[in-house]
Amino acid sequence: MNLNPCRFFAWFIIGVGFILSSCQKLDLKKEIALSIYDVEILSSTSAKISGKIIDVGDGITEYGFVFSSTTSIPTILNSAERIINSGGSVPGEFFRIVGELDARVMYHVRTYATPDGTNYVYSDPISFIIKDIWTQKSDFGGDPRSGGIAFTVNDKGYIGMGVNDSKGELYDLWQYDPGADSWTQRAEFPSWTSVTSFYVATASLAIIGLQATSEVWHYDYSTNTWERINDFPGVGRRLGFSFQIGGKIYFGGGVVDDPDRIYPTDFWEYNPGNDLWTRKADFPAAGRENAVSFNIGNIGYAGLGFSITTTDEPEPKFDFWMYDPADESNGFDALGDPLGKWTRRADAPAATRFTGFTIDNRGFIFNLDRFLIFDPMANSWTMSRPFPGIPRVNAVGFELNGRAYVGTGDHEDGGGGIVYHKDFWEYTPDVF
Repeated sequence: MNLNPCRFFAWFIIGVGFILSSCQKLDLKKEIALSIYDVEILSSTSAKISGKIIDVGDGITEYGFVFSSTTSIPTILNSAERIINSGGSVPGEFFRIVGELDARVMYHVRTYATPDGTNYVYSDPISFIIKDIWTQKSDFGGDPRSGGIAFTVNDKGYIGMGVNDSKGELYDLWQYDPGADSWTQRAEFPSWTSVTSFYVATASLAIIGLQATSEVWHYDYSTNTWERINDFPGVGRRLGFSFQIGGKIYFGGGVVDDPDRIYPTDFWEYNPGNDLWTRKADFPAAGRENAVSFNIGNIGYAGLGFSITTTDEPEPKFDFWMYDPADESNGFDALGDPLGKWTRRADAPAATRFTGFTIDNRGFIFNLDRFLIFDPMANSWTMSRPFPGIPRVNAVGFELNGRAYVGTGDHEDGGGGIVYHKDFWEYTPDVF
């Protein structure tokens, strides 16, 4: 075959030029390469974000993280928050602690780097939510104790009363400010009777009922004063259950110690507007002490607890019930209002003695080392992440701003003694 020398030379020149051009392009494409790791949640307001510079390319003048709660692909240009690390040109891992985060908000984060302050390279995004986490807070301001009361009024939490073997019955009351994570002592409870039978907070005051004497008091947070109101008309008792619906308070259960342990099942409504008690449909199950209770919307829930048998051994209860005050199927009370109706719901997976509360239309009940969580729509129970403190009974707690708070309580030391606690914890639920 005859080749034209001129044509061959031309193709040779083109080929060499193509190779040289390709080599030059490869040299120009030394790109920055980044990665990002899973986010480590540190507390209910903070997280550790970590990344890695895999390849510095031709050099890096700035690198760090961009994150946002409003866009899933954060960049320097779309209003994402930027966290700048110092410049460098050596590949390696880096991290930052991010604070003042909001719980149950979806955040999106990427690593970024720039060679010149104009062009930016990003890793793939990763998303995280602060949820299902425990954070230790400032210890309760009073002495360690078992039992007592806990409620919330005007965005503040309150814990008080209870018992301690070394000091007996306690009557102090403490206010917790979640923003400052601090405790302030308030007016001491004025009645020298035994531990409370029930306690419910409305929008502006707390209603406290006492055992044996049937006394009922309310605490006015605005004046920091206690005032006795209309006595409970039923038999005086201790360790009953209560919840509030529509500004009215509902109370039942408990134990009467005279002469033997009697477990009443009568159930009552208290109207703070006219200071009147009205009997409603009786609790339909076996009587008990230390039952747990809460309301979700206009429905009340109560159950669990225990009773003491003839052998003096506690008999735990697992049944759980809902109360609808507007149901007319049982007739009407003396004022012409519905007696309401009790309906059994799914049994709880564990027995417990703790007053419950509601977060995001689910019931939360602390049990030894975690929360039992009741979903009324699914009529089912789940459990939270285990409690990092010492497992205990007779703790108290409340809900504030979508978070659960729990503290105090007691546990047996293995030698027949009781250890009382004053540590205090915040739980951010797995709900969003």
